[in-house]
Amino acid sequence: MAEISLCMIVKNEEKNLAECLDSVRSAVDEINIADTGSTDRTMEIARRYTDRVFSFPWLDDFAAARNFSWSLGAKEYLMWLDADDIITPDNLDKLLTLKSVLNNGTDYVIAQYRVHYNDDGSTSMIFPKARITRKAAGITWRGAVHEDLELSGSGINVDLYIDHKYKDHKPSLERDIRIMKKEIDSGRADYRIHYFYGLAAFYADNYADAEKYLGMVAESGFTATFDPVEVYTALHVIYRSRGELDKARAVLEDNERLMNDKSEYFCFLGLFYAECRHDLKKAGDLYKQALRCKGNFPRTGIPGQRNPDYYYHVPNMLLGKSYVSLREPEKALDHFERALAHRENEEIRRITVKLREVIELSNYSVMNK
Repeated sequence: MAEISLCMIVKNEEKNLAECLDSVRSAVDEINIADTGSTDRTMEIARRYTDRVFSFPWLDDFAAARNFSWSLGAKEYLMWLDADDIITPDNLDKLLTLKSVLNNGTDYVIAQYRVHYNDDGSTSMIFPKARITRKAAGITWRGAVHEDLELSGSGINVDLYIDHKYKDHKPSLERDIRIMKKEIDSGRADYRIHYFYGLAAFYADNYADAEKYLGMVAESGFTATFDPVEVYTALHVIYRSRGELDKARAVLEDNERLMNDKSEYFCFLGLFYAECRHDLKKAGDLYKQALRCKGNFPRTGIPGQRNPDYYYHVPNMLLGKSYVSLREPEKALDHFERALAHRENEEIRRITVKLREVIELSNYSVMNK
């Protein structure tokens, strides 16, 4: 059975670290903790689980810290977690099974990352992320922020999920923007920094910078490296906000080949036709197409980044609203109930109550004619 070194970087994680390590300790053969400047009890807690606790100065460079932690691992395979990650018992079993089949022909393992940033703690995003590498393959980290592993060799995709717990991400967003601006100003920024800075600017309502840097990513062709739906839907929203409707439509439709299994794409385009072209039939067809999507990367069949709400709740909700506008209450109610079965929504719940009243009155009128 393959042996795994867990390699982590931490800072001021006294509230999270024990839960993280408790969830994974039985599946790893070594735990290495690199602390980048904690002022709380993080290092004390870490030493309850391992004597391999080290200090590393924070350099505004996540890859540097990750590569230091990576250098500490002595086992055949290296694995990373953040302190606010956990592995559920069913996924722990999958990790143990994975250890039994790993061999020298596998240089890296890509698992799925479930991020819980919704206010109710539910999953807001799932995306693939390289999680384990073979030490002898020499795979290292890159990127001062939004760091990732620079993969080479042969890898596998596995049905293993790591859960990233809910937290207030505003402080980390401000930190990331600061680091990315420094990378851009220094001339060190590559397309990865342009991508992540463009998205950060978009979510901060800085549409000028978002359009500039996401446009650079789109023109570079590097969207094939990421999941391009965020690039093109963000540009779509920017163009719509300025009333540039032809550009808003074209930036989606002209790039459909890159997003043809992405529900988000069909929902955004459907909303455009409903709200800007008042074509409810076309919008409805697009929402139905959204329900058929799996969220895979084009041509590969590998799961890509996806917001779970868009693969059932959102298209059913949008179909329900379309059928309300088309005065088809039974169909509207059916889709609203499907949406609510996936995720509670107070507004939709109120609408369903009114729809039932409308349907009952209609049936009563028919019966008494």
